[in-house]
Amino acid sequence: MFIAACIVPLGLLKAAKVGSGTNHALIVGINGYNQWPALKSPVKDAQRLADTLAKKYNFSKSNITLLTDKTKDKPTLINILTAIEGYLGELGENDNLLIFFAGQSFEDDEGETYWIPIDGKKKSKLTWLKHSTIISEYLGSKDFKAKSLLILADSHFSSKLVRARSISLTPYDLRYPEKIVEKASRRSREVIALGDQHWPGSTGTDNFGLFTYYLDKALNENELEIIDFENLIFDENIFLPIQKIAGTRLVQGRLRKTKMDKGGQFIIARLAPAVLIDVVESTVSPEKGYPGDPYTVTARTSTAASEVYFNVNNKRQPCRALVPSGRSKVRLNVSARPLSPSRPSTATNSQVKPLQAT
Repeated sequence: MFIAACIVPLGLLKAAKVGSGTNHALIVGINGYNQWPALKSPVKDAQRLADTLAKKYNFSKSNITLLTDKTKDKPTLINILTAIEGYLGELGENDNLLIFFAGQSFEDDEGETYWIPIDGKKKSKLTWLKHSTIISEYLGSKDFKAKSLLILADSHFSSKLVRARSISLTPYDLRYPEKIVEKASRRSREVIALGDQHWPGSTGTDNFGLFTYYLDKALNENELEIIDFENLIFDENIFLPIQKIAGTRLVQGRLRKTKMDKGGQFIIARLAPAVLIDVVESTVSPEKGYPGDPYTVTARTSTAASEVYFNVNNKRQPCRALVPSGRSKVRLNVSARPLSPSRPSTATNSQVKPLQAT
């Protein structure tokens, strides 16, 4: 018998419990450009972030605006600006807005930075999204009433627009939940950005962009019911690999040219905390085989579970399915690593171990 942690849907945590208001998100991912080099992962990155926020955190799908190459409304200059402008009249003082952008960006000789919409022209800055203008006219203005704003940019973002500031409160504080909820009651205008061009995906990041891969890793591995984005991302296992691989320093802080920031925090709540469930039976079939042969790992849980994770060849592999009853089985195809170059490899229950899921 193995002990594994499987996620059980427990329902939406009440917003009043965390005091975080209503969360909204504008998520933009652009692969294909007419006049700029094409990218491979931003569309996939944007879709993954939207899915994770809706399925695992207190973001209603109806409050997430997704603009990618594949959506009905494309991420054009007009559509992105229209979405941002719409939040000025739509969001109230108890609402929060997360803006995520993955795509081409540019920094000019004066240090001005821009997002490039899907219809941006290579030689016309008028067709780009200038960050200083977005802030002065929209997100930093007094007409933007939302309590919390967080810009997550897998792109350039000028440090001239950001006042460096980091949170001193950490989840290791025994009163962290109480204190972070109090901070979340105040207005905030935060920025966390890669600070460079989008870093493309690779096999090591499951073909997600570097920034999104570690952001998604942080969101999925978080075990706290309530957490702020600064502590979520600036965990050494998240931001350090990004900086080391990309050779850049993340841009972090508060929007400089606005009086709307009052030192608050954007916090999020998990829809369901991790719950331990017994895996009462697990088998590997066949027991022997050659490198590259498919194996089936079968697990039976003691109660209904929506996710099970296994450690296969020292790599965490998700086995996702909604299990209607405790007697249902979840199967995962894997390839075993050979024990020696000349002998068939043997997959055993000691080699394929359930892991704690988050």
